[in-house]
Amino acid sequence: MNKHLSILVALFFLSISITAFSQPCVKIESILVAACTTPASPEGSNEMMRFSVGDQDLNTADMFITWGSGQYGWSGLAQNQNTANIVAAFNNTIQSCGFILEPTNGVLPANSQVIIITGTSTSTTANSFAALSDTIYMLFHNATNPGGHFLNYTAPPPPFGQTLDQPTTISFSSFPGCTNTATYFRDQLIMQNGMIGNEPGSTVLFDANMNPTYINNGCIASINILSPSWNSPGTVCETDSVLNLNTFITGTPGGFWTGQGIADSIFNPSGLAGAIEITYNVVNEACADTLSNTQIINVIQNPDASFSLPDTICNYDSPLQLNNFVTGDAGGTFSGTGVFQNSFNPAGINGPIEIIYNVGSGNCQATSTQSIEVIALPLPELSSTEGNYCPGEETEIIEILNAGDATGVWYGTPGLDIPIAQGNTFAPSGTSNNNYFVTLNLSGCVSEPASYAYNYFPLETIIEADVDDPAEAPYTLNAFNQSTDAVSCQWFLDDEPIEDVVGFSLSLLFETEGQFVLKLVCENEIGCTDVDSIIINVIDKTVLLNIPNVFTPNGDNVNDLFIFDVKGITQMSGRIFNRWGKIVYEWEGLEAYWDGKINDQDAPSGTYFFVVDTTDIFDETKQSKGTVTLVR
Repeated sequence: MNKHLSILVALFFLSISITAFSQPCVKIESILVAACTTPASPEGSNEMMRFSVGDQDLNTADMFITWGSGQYGWSGLAQNQNTANIVAAFNNTIQSCGFILEPTNGVLPANSQVIIITGTSTSTTANSFAALSDTIYMLFHNATNPGGHFLNYTAPPPPFGQTLDQPTTISFSSFPGCTNTATYFRDQLIMQNGMIGNEPGSTVLFDANMNPTYINNGCIASINILSPSWNSPGTVCETDSVLNLNTFITGTPGGFWTGQGIADSIFNPSGLAGAIEITYNVVNEACADTLSNTQIINVIQNPDASFSLPDTICNYDSPLQLNNFVTGDAGGTFSGTGVFQNSFNPAGINGPIEIIYNVGSGNCQATSTQSIEVIALPLPELSSTEGNYCPGEETEIIEILNAGDATGVWYGTPGLDIPIAQGNTFAPSGTSNNNYFVTLNLSGCVSEPASYAYNYFPLETIIEADVDDPAEAPYTLNAFNQSTDAVSCQWFLDDEPIEDVVGFSLSLLFETEGQFVLKLVCENEIGCTDVDSIIINVIDKTVLLNIPNVFTPNGDNVNDLFIFDVKGITQMSGRIFNRWGKIVYEWEGLEAYWDGKINDQDAPSGTYFFVVDTTDIFDETKQSKGTVTLVR
């Protein structure tokens, strides 16, 4: 044969071989590790392993098993009158439509279920086949040993020389690669209560990928029992997502569902309400009947958890009864800081607080959250808490240092009856002592009040005196100190202190004319000062015009000027004539004079005539005439 043709033929038959065994020719389904026993039938004759046959018949003559314990080898199979009696006794216990057969001529038909028992002294009462609902082939390992082929539970570390993993392999030599291995772990075997431990009935199931699942249904044989068992999800909401009911199956998968809201295995609660009956059905083809399990799914409307709280609350307010703010479905529960039995107490809380409302039950619940601002205003901290003020003194500006977003409200009475000002600064005033009070206000919340002591210290300085105006010299003034709230006073005359004043009266003698200022300065207990003053005008009523008759303008600074000595004169003008009657000089004013010059030239010595016109303090006019001698 051509070399290339040989390769093609080989590949063709290999393809046929791969196609024929696309399904496993043998697969271990379960192992009953810890079998139930009787005194006459030990565990070595009651352990069981169930496996399935693939798409081709298998012959037991080609079968070989390596047991997980490693304690016993393969002894072949026994099929005799003893095994026939055991099979007959088991068939008599079956209450369903199942049936147990021994293979004819060692042939295990394709797609059959097979169970092999590890000994020939099997108890027909220790492990029940009552629920068998299909035809199964039974094999017996040709052994009578009391010990087990599968090691039971042990906690790590295992006994010396043993391992926790327990692999069991089955193979059929008639088909290359027809082998399957199942491995379980001894430290994961469970008891009937679901806890890990050692108890008869401990079984291991293997999925398509040979992953182990540990169960314990008690003294039931390692058989595949049809069961329509499933767990209802209980309560669902009408608005919940659809449910795949296959995920709730605890029995045999592959059945079908019936009931309201069912499409294949999908349950849709939309549009339903109340107790909905849902049935899971498993068809027992061998028995030509159907196993059914009906349970209730409660569909309730989706609850409304709406509620509406006020935006703010003061920390001193009474607790809020939260149920009063529910706008959705009543009967739920509240939670959050400050919440106790559906009451919210803001005491001791400050800032935003989240309140949660939950209504409904089971899987059908609704929750909503709202925030409420608890306002806890501090006691106002003032820049000053007390001030002492003198009359007329500018008062300080009091500032609230910790106002934040709040606003100060000021009051003049402790009862906080009528506000007198608003703002975070305040200037006190008044002529009497007073306490001012201020609170911080924010969103209707009010703090405790802080106080400011306004201490006013009055003082009034008063001079009492009858003053003639003008007063004629000599003049005696009697003045009296009528000041109030003063602790000390000082008299001043023209800003010079008057010493040694005894008592509250003062007597002053004014012998010359002039204007005088009498001042009284007083001080109270905290150093406030006040001043009162009066003006004394003293005049001399004497009228005098003294005109010299000679002067000597020779530059020796002695009698160089023709000048007048006046008293009581208010206006004056004058003229000088030579002996021929010609005016040589004239002037006006009380301080005017003649320096003996005519047109800036020295006048010659001789006698000159003068005429002087005056007005005195009595408003009388007078003209005086005479001669004056100029001597050089």
